Amino acid sequence: MDRVGIEMDRADEVESMKMAKPVLLEDSWEAEDVLEECRRVGIACVELTPAELENKSADEFVKESCFMCSTEIVQRQLRKFFHQAADLEEIGVVPCTYPAEFFSSSTSASSTSASAAASLAEEGENNLFNRKISKRMLSSLCAEHEELPLFVKPASNDKLFDGGVVRDAEDLARIWEQVRSASDGTGGRGGAAREVDHAPVGRDEERTNCEVYTAAVVRFVVEYRLFIGSGRLYGDAGKFYKIRAAREMEQKGDLPIPPAAFLEDILRCVGPERFWVVDVGMMMFTTEVGEDTSNTTKKWGVVEVNPPFSLDDHGLPIEPYCQYCQDACEWIRSLRTE
Repeated sequence: MDRVGIEMDRADEVESMKMAKPVLLEDSWEAEDVLEECRRVGIACVELTPAELENKSADEFVKESCFMCSTEIVQRQLRKFFHQAADLEEIGVVPCTYPAEFFSSSTSASSTSASAAASLAEEGENNLFNRKISKRMLSSLCAEHEELPLFVKPASNDKLFDGGVVRDAEDLARIWEQVRSASDGTGGRGGAAREVDHAPVGRDEERTNCEVYTAAVVRFVVEYRLFIGSGRLYGDAGKFYKIRAAREMEQKGDLPIPPAAFLEDILRCVGPERFWVVDVGMMMFTTEVGEDTSNTTKKWGVVEVNPPFSLDDHGLPIEPYCQYCQDACEWIRSLRTE
């Protein structure tokens, strides 16, 4: 491939947007740029409260609109739209955080289950993540776990807790507090941690049912977001949309960008039809080789994969951002079998 980014012709883009669905926009987003873009191309855009969005029928919300609101609202509406589907990941609407397709360069881009992803994760670092990722029960971790510290993230898509590094009992207690709060409806973000005993597996059904991904702790010194759909990157050709960068990288200026071969592998694995939002980053490792010398190794890897909705743009211009949201919603609608 000569270039990874493909720019849409502006006239074609505007024409495409004129055929788009009306936008349902959560009012708390305060997205003036979205409102302005909709006015520019002549699309209806309605700002609604979370309660008003929840009260929309599934057909109104999914079938007849482009939805721009919180992931919790979107996923509840999608479950209704897909005939009360319990697991949006299993039916391919929402991607696995660490898809099986990225664990082996020989893996096809066809749909692969989360259980297959878990088994592939055990293969080690021969993957586009460039690190070992495992799937296990949260109850299998304790403060004395020999593998700690570990990065821990919920395996489900309902955001039971925020992914983060678990170093000790306090970190583990904080995660359990969030899981329990989310389970009983009292919220789960930012709650105070409390003492949690490390009971044997099976004592608490909630614990045995909480699946998580764990990975070695790595440091990404720069991260970018890739908006992928229909086999291409959305946005300006050759431009990348930064999520964050370490201070020392910012100070150097001229941030490194993902290699073309790495991006081509990602596009091939995502396939020609899916809409996935893929975060990628560069890891940096320093190895001591003597008293006064060390080697620095740089590796690019996939950070995680996100659904194509409820998105921060991270600098993607508003025109391709709105086009991406419209196209992603159309793709999601196409997945339902009547």
